[in-house]
Amino acid sequence: MASTIDIERVNPKNHTQIEEFRLMTRKYLEWLGVDLGFQGIENELASLPGNYHPNAGGCMLLAYKSTIKNMSSCTSVCIGAVALRPLSGQHLSHLTALEGLDPKEICEMKRLFVMEDYQNQGVGTELTFGITQAAKKLGYKAMVLDTLERLNGANKVYKKQGFKLCERYNDCPLPGVLYFMKRFEDDDEYIE
Repeated sequence: MASTIDIERVNPKNHTQIEEFRLMTRKYLEWLGVDLGFQGIENELASLPGNYHPNAGGCMLLAYKSTIKNMSSCTSVCIGAVALRPLSGQHLSHLTALEGLDPKEICEMKRLFVMEDYQNQGVGTELTFGITQAAKKLGYKAMVLDTLERLNGANKVYKKQGFKLCERYNDCPLPGVLYFMKRFEDDDEYIE
């Protein structure tokens, strides 16, 4: 029995994929154990794809584990998700690491989550790499994200993928929040 991990871009017209993204986000919220109501999470989930729609400058990715049992039998299960959206409405002039960039050239990574049974198997790394590649193709020059200090696995992935700690860029009221950024021009494989 062989298995593979596949990363797929969500088609905003594919209701099954939208529901899978919604389900992954709900599982993420449950696993996280933090109330993200201040982010308008219920409105976000109700209006998917919303700011993650390609026409809005966004993108959603899903991770699937496919298992081939025999020549005629293959099962696929959604095991993770991540998204990006334009970073709008944020005051970024104080972010020295992003100096020289127009705010329209900066996006934000959101909702990176891998189901617990599949964590520490490289899925988060693949999702992070996939979403940064999608951001480059959409014309973004940098990406920011916020995360909790206690999420050690995710924070290692961000650092491994070239994200650096930066100044606060939003009004997140939670304690123990870390802020990361990545300028794509620093990447060896930067896509213009």
